Amino acid sequence: MSYRDDELLFYKADMHAALESQRRAVASAVEEVSAKRIVDEPIEALVAELAAKLQINLPQLQEAEITVSPPREVSVDVSGDFRRAVYGRGPHMVKGTSVTFSVPFLGDRELFYVRPTTFDSAPPRAKLRGNVLEVTYSGTDLGADDLKRRFAEFLSSVKKYLDWQSQSVTSFNNDLPKIAMERLSARKERLSQANDLVGSLGYKVK
Repeated sequence: MSYRDDELLFYKADMHAALESQRRAVASAVEEVSAKRIVDEPIEALVAELAAKLQINLPQLQEAEITVSPPREVSVDVSGDFRRAVYGRGPHMVKGTSVTFSVPFLGDRELFYVRPTTFDSAPPRAKLRGNVLEVTYSGTDLGADDLKRRFAEFLSSVKKYLDWQSQSVTSFNNDLPKIAMERLSARKERLSQANDLVGSLGYKVK
């Protein structure tokens, strides 16, 4: 049995770097708020708005909606299969069967590319298509019990990595209102100082 067109999850990006990037996004979002809103609206309302927009949503697997594809006939490389008498350089292709499980999820899909601060040497593999994880198994002798076991192991691994991510994500989300408040307060103070400066010049403001 082998994987087809799958890739390592929780591998490409570092959690610390991802969170730092999100903090920069908070700073950018604060600068994009109009000066009029900063001056006129309650700062608490702006904090709540930015926190809702920029919080990180940990993916939640929708296990009740998992589906499996009909079987597909595919070519399978059996090079290196000690049970087969194949010689010479591969690939050595024979006909086999391929089955794909689709796992929908809610939340931020980018987190499936982020390595948590705790991880192991065997992250799960899948194809990320929109808000669906697709994991494909192919082989010449697929069996139902083996497929169920492998897919259960896949789900368990994904949940483990999401659980490892949850501490960092929860901590960031809890700190987000404070970060937004500090940034908004600092900008409001800058705007106030600028207005005071112009007002102290003694000329009519247009």
